[in-house]
Amino acid sequence: MALLSRFVLFSAISAVAAAQSHHTVVWDRSYGGPHLACGPQTAAVDANGSVWVVCRGHDYDKNRDVTLLYRIDSGNGDLKNTTELNVPLPTPLDFWQTFQLVSSGSSLSLLSSGARGGRMQTFDGVFRTPLGPDGTAGATVRVVPEGSQLQESVPTGDGGLLIAADQGPPTIRKIGSDGRALWVNTLGWSLDLSDISAFPDGSVCFSAEPSDEPGDFLGKGPFKLALILLGRNGRAARRSWINAAQGALAAGPNGICALLYSDTFTGTTSKVRFAGFDKRLQRLWDVPTSLKALGGREYMLIATSDGYFAFTRNGVDSLAWSLASFSLDGRFQWADELPPSIQLKVVMAEDGLYLVEWNQPDSAMGSTRVLKIRVP
Repeated sequence: MALLSRFVLFSAISAVAAAQSHHTVVWDRSYGGPHLACGPQTAAVDANGSVWVVCRGHDYDKNRDVTLLYRIDSGNGDLKNTTELNVPLPTPLDFWQTFQLVSSGSSLSLLSSGARGGRMQTFDGVFRTPLGPDGTAGATVRVVPEGSQLQESVPTGDGGLLIAADQGPPTIRKIGSDGRALWVNTLGWSLDLSDISAFPDGSVCFSAEPSDEPGDFLGKGPFKLALILLGRNGRAARRSWINAAQGALAAGPNGICALLYSDTFTGTTSKVRFAGFDKRLQRLWDVPTSLKALGGREYMLIATSDGYFAFTRNGVDSLAWSLASFSLDGRFQWADELPPSIQLKVVMAEDGLYLVEWNQPDSAMGSTRVLKIRVP
């Protein structure tokens, strides 16, 4: 099934799991050693059938921190090779903030963002490092200027990347396979980017919050969320406001911008709704779900060729997760319980769905665990 591949991270959600399992585990593997505590940071699947995972942690044999890149065979889960990442940067940083792997077309990129300084931090922009088929790093270049921090990255259907950055004035920019900016859209200080997704035709759907609403800081509301459409040239085409806290959205293959949102950030009984909007941002459906959530970025929605997947955590203190399926017209189809996980990351690809988690049994040590599952 043709899917919009992207990496997703979820936490702090309640969901109702179905009694019947609809997914099948193809393989379940762990990576790391007995003296390595290394938690996954980001993951991607490339066009050649390799699963890539970046993990960060501590090697107790070598007594130093490490950042490792795993290349895994998607067919059987075998570890092909491990590379220690030591990407040379134009400007030395005091510490890293973010790593994101993005697979777009035939290219695989590592995006990195960091800061320097103490209390008065300087965000040093976003860097892109192309990775070869074996994980060999190419030349690192800055693709977002100093003063910005990486927030989200999304592949586009033509081999490019969308990069959303904040800290400076929030921006969305599209870069080509050579790392050059094709267009830049600056949101201005009045909006905080919430989520972003790309349609197959190159247009963009994203959500943003007003940065000057006092209710946002107090967690009381009322909350507003802007849905914004950008054309293929990056120019704003439509904008619509809805009454919602932060929402998770996905650009569907049929031109619908789907939104999973809650009405508040507070409490454990926030009502989660699922809505769909056309290219004019006219509401096509808006239905309640059985999900209970704290709201915000603690859930995510992913578009496939024939529907949507939502991943939710079953309670604030629970390690159990659920996978829910919706049709292209917003109808709930089924929900499954997934294996317990401290922190779950999900990568979608044409041959299945990959669950990437930190496998931490009973000690401070931990390895990277990856499960490949197939879904209807």
